[in-house]
Amino acid sequence: MKKILSLCLMGIAFNISAQNYGGTITFLTANNENPANWVMVYSDSGLVGYLNADGKEIVPPIYVTIEPFGEYHENWAKVQTENGRNGFINDDGQIVVETKYDEIDKFGVYKENWALVNIDGKYGFIDTTGKEVVKPKYAEIPLKKKD
Repeated sequence: MKKILSLCLMGIAFNISAQNYGGTITFLTANNENPANWVMVYSDSGLVGYLNADGKEIVPPIYVTIEPFGEYHENWAKVQTENGRNGFINDDGQIVVETKYDEIDKFGVYKENWALVNIDGKYGFIDTTGKEVVKPKYAEIPLKKKD
């Protein structure tokens, strides 16, 4: 009974928070691939964001996709904007890599702690701090991927 009451109260808190956001939330879903049991929210236009367990908006619904946290880098999730640009947010909801890349490969595929990035057909690398260690200026980087 206590669990049902808790779930009802959480639903009310999420609903109030969604109404306070000013946009309409189409639906809420629980997602175990996010920090601290955040709840994924979708806007009317289908963009995705997150609310925390208290119903506070942590990530506004401005992304086309938010990939699972930790898939590319521990405590980071790859995000994509409506213009098709990619970047990363951390488990505090903060942008750690600006959403400016057409493509971002996983870290460590070519070199330990580096990820291949592409902007407008030019390739470079970022490191695990989000810094561009090789500016995307090359037409091709024909490196052999690590086995």
